Amino acid sequence: MLRPTRGLFQDFYGCTVFCNNADTCTLKSTIPGYEFVQGPRLSAHLRLNDFLWIGHNRHGTVGRNVKTNAHPFEIDDDDGCCLLVGAHNGTLKNKHVLMDDQSFGTDSEALYNEIARTNLRDTLAKVEGAWALTYYDHIAEELRFLRNKERPLFYAYEEGHKTLIWASEAWMIKIACSRAGVKIENDAVFTVEEDTLYKIPAPVKVNETLAVTKTGGIYRDWE
Repeated sequence: MLRPTRGLFQDFYGCTVFCNNADTCTLKSTIPGYEFVQGPRLSAHLRLNDFLWIGHNRHGTVGRNVKTNAHPFEIDDDDGCCLLVGAHNGTLKNKHVLMDDQSFGTDSEALYNEIARTNLRDTLAKVEGAWALTYYDHIAEELRFLRNKERPLFYAYEEGHKTLIWASEAWMIKIACSRAGVKIENDAVFTVEEDTLYKIPAPVKVNETLAVTKTGGIYRDWE
């Protein structure tokens, strides 16, 4: 299982669940995050699947504070098939260099659109600003983490190494796990290394031990 911590105090919240048949279902709201987390709609939403959840609390910076601008973002191909779903922590300084940038309400959605339609290496080589990216690549069937020096990202394993939990701050992971009664393996929270691509293949079966591969070196060998 792969899952993020659920934050409590930001402006807007969104959550995507991934179903075993590769479908995705995203729920977004303009109510404060703590109301969204405690509400019945999210509880019902999470029961759709127990494989992967990507959640995000948005404090609006670029783009209007409307539901469509809440993360995560689903990027589809021309036939409506989902290519990737992702959340972005940070702000880009040059959204205008991205393809069709005016078609998107946020720099984050424009960034993921370019990654999905071109590739990760070339997209990141031309953008400036802060980014910590978490996204599920439907083609590769893997969760991916990467960040630059401007934004942090942390992760931990539940005891048994079968659940991965991540957040933008280490203390968020520890507090959320404590409240939920989740024991962190060896009480260890790890930092996602700067300019390093982390790949976590989707589990094939329930209770599968998770594996993480890392590719270091800025943009080198990134697909």
